[in-house]
Amino acid sequence: MPANAAIRLPKRPSLAVLAVLGVFAIVFSYIFTLAIAVLCVVLPFLAVSHGVGGVQAVALLLIGLVMGATIAWSLVPRRDRFQTPGVLLPLSQHPRLQAHLSEVAHALGQELPGELYLIPDANAWVREHGGVLGFGSRRVMALGLPLLTSLSVSQLRAVLAHEFSHFYSGDTRLGPVVYAARTAMIRALKNLSSDSGAWNVLRRFGIAALAHQLVIAGLTGYWKLFMRLTQLISRQQEFRCDELACHVAGKEAMREGLQKVEVASVAVHHFWLTVMSPALAGGYRPSFSNGFARFLIAPDIEAAHTRYLQAMLSQSKTDAYDTHPALRDRIQRIGSLQVQAQASEDNAPATELLDDLASLETKLLKFVAPDLQTETLKVMDWETAASAVYRPMWEGIVSQYAHLLTGTTVESLPDLLHNLSPVASKIRDPQGTLLTREQRAERAFQLVWMAFALVLLHHGWSLHAQPGSVYLWKGSEQLRPADLLGKLRSGAMTRIEWTQWCAREEIGSASLNSAVLPVTKNGD
Repeated sequence: MPANAAIRLPKRPSLAVLAVLGVFAIVFSYIFTLAIAVLCVVLPFLAVSHGVGGVQAVALLLIGLVMGATIAWSLVPRRDRFQTPGVLLPLSQHPRLQAHLSEVAHALGQELPGELYLIPDANAWVREHGGVLGFGSRRVMALGLPLLTSLSVSQLRAVLAHEFSHFYSGDTRLGPVVYAARTAMIRALKNLSSDSGAWNVLRRFGIAALAHQLVIAGLTGYWKLFMRLTQLISRQQEFRCDELACHVAGKEAMREGLQKVEVASVAVHHFWLTVMSPALAGGYRPSFSNGFARFLIAPDIEAAHTRYLQAMLSQSKTDAYDTHPALRDRIQRIGSLQVQAQASEDNAPATELLDDLASLETKLLKFVAPDLQTETLKVMDWETAASAVYRPMWEGIVSQYAHLLTGTTVESLPDLLHNLSPVASKIRDPQGTLLTREQRAERAFQLVWMAFALVLLHHGWSLHAQPGSVYLWKGSEQLRPADLLGKLRSGAMTRIEWTQWCAREEIGSASLNSAVLPVTKNGD
């Protein structure tokens, strides 16, 4: 343990043994692969030199030379070329975040990373980038904006402690060497499996083709063994970093942080697709962090995430090639630790540690979508999403295909929903994409429920639209058009029940074409 560490941390000699085993596996992988390269050349040469002749022997010698040279070239270390993962965060411009980073780093006797990046993923990581085989590298840390949005300050400290523990334990020093060995093997297999003309000519000869298959089989077999061993070491490292983080930031913060990371990693893609993308397409730039925070606590979304988390905590499935243990195993291991919390609880959102968050979000948006003209987007508050984003989006889609809905009234929707083929066949393919029959039918259904929603808006209903919560309402009644028509489409709602519902709302004779008319009532 470094002399300047602020707390006493438990030692785990078994992890040192695993690290030594990992180093041995890396060294052996290069020796093993080089030995195969040498044998590819030596064995055919010995056969020819001892009088084995003929076209097959010559082909074996040629393919052996080519395979040996290919493997040797593939093993040559390449320089680690760093690709910027997000927006650079100069710590001097974010003193509150810097203070927490410094405290956690000091607790583990570590220096602050040379570079800190804000990334679009619900993730946090540390690495040593640059140089060759880890030599000449620099420390880099990345923090995901979706992650900061999901976590409290205390939970963020636990996540930071986990990441700094990778520095403390030396994982990041071994990481580049492991990565280099993996990529060398992958590169060798990829080059050997190339479909180039030279390989195709040589593989026409039976003995050469057999030798080629044996070499690939040998490398593949060892590569799988190597991956299993290094991933096992990686999972043990994760357990160790969880333990150290509990000593620094407390068990409860670490446990809650892990669960929120799991949920956020699942939620962020759905949020981008269903919430942010429509707003951007409409020419608006709402707050990502504020929207994602609202999205996570929307009743339906929160319920779905609770079910997902319960499922994850009820099963322990760890594949031999997983880099991280199963969430249940990590939570159980944390629960068994005898650790006292090292910091008072701070439930403030972690995003409060960032200064000028709006500017950072714009920069990150530009990083994610370089072609997006962020300077032309209008700033939008999520309270206006109904009138600014959703209703115009529905109107725009319905107006494109209004002619396909001619003659369809609300009461006759069961007939249309039971046979969407005439509408689906007219749905245009997005640029660069060819829709399947199922995708085309689903888009036709979306068109129909959007048109139906607009009819309801035209007849006294209002639109509530918040991230993760979109529905129509009138009085105390709430309605999700897609769900209602989904029941009608599946038969869960009968035609008689539909007719009665239409009569109650007095919209049975309304044409879906009227959906593109201006609505008379704004959404909330």
